[in-house]
Amino acid sequence: MTSSGVGMTTSGGCLFVLGDGRRFRCPLSFERRPVTAATIETSRACVALAAAVVPAYLRPVAARIAGARACLERHGLAVTGGLVPAPPSGPDATDGELDTTDALIAYYSGRSQAAALEPDVAKNMRALGGTVARDGAENVAWLVAPSRTLRHTVAICAGG
Repeated sequence: MTSSGVGMTTSGGCLFVLGDGRRFRCPLSFERRPVTAATIETSRACVALAAAVVPAYLRPVAARIAGARACLERHGLAVTGGLVPAPPSGPDATDGELDTTDALIAYYSGRSQAAALEPDVAKNMRALGGTVARDGAENVAWLVAPSRTLRHTVAICAGG
């Protein structure tokens, strides 16, 4: 898996965790632009750190996120986000999220969790003028009405 994942600001730069658990510290300039795993892996400005341990129950989610990210990027979409290495506890916590310009794709460990959270996500999106579609163990929140092509691309790439 070579998807870029979580990017967070730390003292001295940004920390990126790739879908396979590899971690990199990069300059703050990396936080202000969409970056790919390849950019991070090949940049001389980024320093490899000890890999994060991805719990066994999150590995299938990490694989789905990595596959979706690669597919979305192949279709020319800029993608940020990834697996949440230590998800907050609670029934409404996502295990990961991918963000494009017009869509937020929330990933969960199971279909029942995604289904249970869909009404709350839909309510929140209606307040923002958006909509939600559920596909398996993912909820896709549309910030604006997507084109038919974009909806199809997200459906084939992000669905699970």
